[in-house]
Amino acid sequence: YHRRRRPEPHLENFLESFASAARYVRYTPGMQVILTRDFLFGLFIAVIPALVPVVALQHLRLQASQLGLVFTSMGIGSLLGATLMLPYARAKASPNALTILAGVIQVAVLVLMAIVPNLWMFLPVTALAGISWTISASELWIAGQRAMPDWARGRMNAVHMMASQGGVAVGGVLWGGAATSAGLGPTLVGGALLLTASLALAIPLSINFAHSLNLDPAPLKETHEFSFKPKPDDGPVTVTRELIIRPEDREEFLALVEQLRLIVLRNGAFLFRVDENLEHSGTFRTEMLVSSWAEHLRQFARMTKAETELVERVWAMHAGDEEPIVRHYLPANRLWTPLGFS
Repeated sequence: YHRRRRPEPHLENFLESFASAARYVRYTPGMQVILTRDFLFGLFIAVIPALVPVVALQHLRLQASQLGLVFTSMGIGSLLGATLMLPYARAKASPNALTILAGVIQVAVLVLMAIVPNLWMFLPVTALAGISWTISASELWIAGQRAMPDWARGRMNAVHMMASQGGVAVGGVLWGGAATSAGLGPTLVGGALLLTASLALAIPLSINFAHSLNLDPAPLKETHEFSFKPKPDDGPVTVTRELIIRPEDREEFLALVEQLRLIVLRNGAFLFRVDENLEHSGTFRTEMLVSSWAEHLRQFARMTKAETELVERVWAMHAGDEEPIVRHYLPANRLWTPLGFS
């Protein structure tokens, strides 16, 4: 018999976990790129499941058994794309280039769907649709996994799937409605034109950045020595740090602080600011607010190797003879604890 362990007081509840997911997306530009590409992928790939049956049953006048052949062909194309084409293509091209190539294949698929005259020409087209779908989905999923730290992987995967499936849902309504009102041919050609235009977004919204990320866990260590131990729910917590920066390091410091701000906010803080002392030029004070003491401790545990290196680089720019002054504050009543995102 084992006595059931009580949950640790510093673990997140549902609302805190939801808030941390929203914060991470809001303050992580790379994740915003991935989610935007996910939505666009879902929006345009929805043409395939929405309109392939329409082409098969209304345009080509196929029977139900022949419609089964159409979807079998699409499945075979997906299998061939995953097992034969992707390993070779990854050795020759970047992930972003592969998604563009898959988009070009899908443009061709949409145009061919509008003009194919019979089943036997339609089957290779649906196989190409399966190849395009597999390549894009695979590269976007892998890029998303590389852009997620371990501590946020579960909740970010949920957001990742919500973005792509949301695009499919919106696309299904959009393309189905367009085919009803404008006709099948114009909808397919219009979808091909819009997809071609959207491929230009793959350049500024490249997913290649994910390949070079280093999100290995590297908790930040900091000693807390107080006359009493704060309770996990005590908050909000205000943490200040005073740094003396040499004039020649000022521009670099301010640039790094902008990156530090994103790190602090996505890992738990709901406010971060940096001020300069008017009486002592070159003396800066960073200030952050965290919803609770437990959340402040989670900040240190969530740090990745790249984030820890940047934080330590900022702290190492301190030019004072003594260590930077770090202070922690709690409200006197300690009753108010916000969710942690604004």
